[in-house]
Amino acid sequence: MKVEFTMSLRDAVLLEIALKDGVCACDDSIVNFVKMMVGQAIATAEKAADAAAMAPTEAEAAMFRRGERIEAIQALRARVGCGLKEAKDAIDRAVATPSFAATH
Repeated sequence: MKVEFTMSLRDAVLLEIALKDGVCACDDSIVNFVKMMVGQAIATAEKAADAAAMAPTEAEAAMFRRGERIEAIQALRARVGCGLKEAKDAIDRAVATPSFAATH
């Protein structure tokens, strides 16, 4: 899942940090460091969004409860567009969590 900041927001963040405490905005090392940090924040947000998308829905959980494990994996693959191994691993991880067992 792609997470994007608008350029105006990114530019505002870069400018605010570069100007903070009198740091010159034209100092390339500071600007490059800030760009790297913003890039890491975006990558972290994308990973979190991907993990959330891979969580089984209530319908997929219901299939699993009815013993329709293959159907649950197929439904997850169709919804997310992931491979067989990724879908199977996501279902297995969800089933192994105490919160899944408590609510499903």
